[in-house]
Amino acid sequence: MGMTDSACPGGGGLRVQPGLTFQFWDRDWPVERCEGCGLCRLGHQWEEAELERFYGEDRHGGAHPADAYGEIQAERSLYRERFGRRLADLERWVKPGRVLDVGSSVGHFLDTARARGWDPVGLELSVYSAGVARLAGHTVVAAPLERSGLTPNSFRSVTMWHVLEHLPHPVEALRAAWTLLEPGGTVGIEVPNFGARVARTNPQRWGHLRPWHLWYFTESTLSRALEAAGFESLRSGVDGGTGMGSALRRRGPAGVRTAIWLGGLAARARPLLTLMRSLTRWAGRGDENLVMWGRRPR
Repeated sequence: MGMTDSACPGGGGLRVQPGLTFQFWDRDWPVERCEGCGLCRLGHQWEEAELERFYGEDRHGGAHPADAYGEIQAERSLYRERFGRRLADLERWVKPGRVLDVGSSVGHFLDTARARGWDPVGLELSVYSAGVARLAGHTVVAAPLERSGLTPNSFRSVTMWHVLEHLPHPVEALRAAWTLLEPGGTVGIEVPNFGARVARTNPQRWGHLRPWHLWYFTESTLSRALEAAGFESLRSGVDGGTGMGSALRRRGPAGVRTAIWLGGLAARARPLLTLMRSLTRWAGRGDENLVMWGRRPR
């Protein structure tokens, strides 16, 4: 079944946003807006089976996960500081325990969480990425969140870093996360911020209008989605990160090597990391990502 109006927390009629169509893969993609709550979504309705194939398929030419393990281990320095900040936020509300990272990819968050005393579990559709994380000793389940088979009430926290915008039914996914959490447990979400300055003033330059991003959240629409799933809101904020890692990675192997070198240097020189963040804010990208925390009531 494709996406339907009921997937939207507002449940209102959908109307194409005037003038908001983007080009990708040599075609136009419209963006629709819910008249009930203001949440925006991709106008094209992907079938869920298509999405699972898209995220689960092998894009590495049949390579074994061990072939990339060394490079990915070096790359972890790019993410350690960022995920360390996310975990420091999380630990304001709960003590370390079991944490489920939905869309865990090659295990960068799992690695950082384990180093801080958490017991992390990953959920990842890509067999290749899950295999890389398992080589680092992590437990990873290769299944969608709603069909994970994980034990209800067994996690202290569930995290979704740049995942919710990819899911056909975001509120249903949040309800599944609610079920897996113990009472008082927290959910942490990060999505591209459709309320960012560049998204409002020049959305074509925003960089997150993509056919695999099914939903475009602002602070208010993400908060409504959390509430619709039964969570109480704890905190929200914006973050631009350094803005350099993903841009360099898109330049191919040489860019990846440069990103790894910069990440390692920044990890050893905090003033450089502060400068990189300042440059991101100066470039108007300091609010590019939206981070929000919610709690399952006790």
